[in-house]
Amino acid sequence: MPYSEVPFKTEKPVYSWANHDLSHDEIQMAQNVASLPFCV
Repeated sequence: MPYSEVPFKTEKPVYSWANHDLSHDEIQMAQNVASLPFCV
């Protein structure tokens, strides 16, 4: 299944395997998770 990089920049890359464009809430959730200290 192909993935795409999410439309924002973080210190760590974030990829999405969703088969639809991400909504504002989904993007916000991904940003919040990517900023957690245990994400590598």
